[in-house]
Amino acid sequence: MGPMQYLVIKTVAKLMPNAYGMEVIEQVDNQLESVTDSGQIYVTLDRLVGKGYLKSYEMPSPRKTGHTVSGYIITPNGGVAMAIADKFYGLLGRLASETNVAVTD
Repeated sequence: MGPMQYLVIKTVAKLMPNAYGMEVIEQVDNQLESVTDSGQIYVTLDRLVGKGYLKSYEMPSPRKTGHTVSGYIITPNGGVAMAIADKFYGLLGRLASETNVAVTD
């Protein structure tokens, strides 16, 4: 799982059960302290659904627009993948701090 997929699935985990596209985008922007391309987030969500890590479903818009939006939940396989990625990125961060190497995308 690449860094963007990891960031998106962790964001979905944080937002569940109200994880939907715009909220995921806003949270990712806050975490990165920059504005991301919303298309990149939607593509990443679709890829995570395609891998079976997320499941999408229709839900009423939390912004009370009267429309439905696609909500996302983590599947059991997604939970396993996220746990493996947690260990990997945790180890990578520790190694980088021990060797004074900057970790970038």
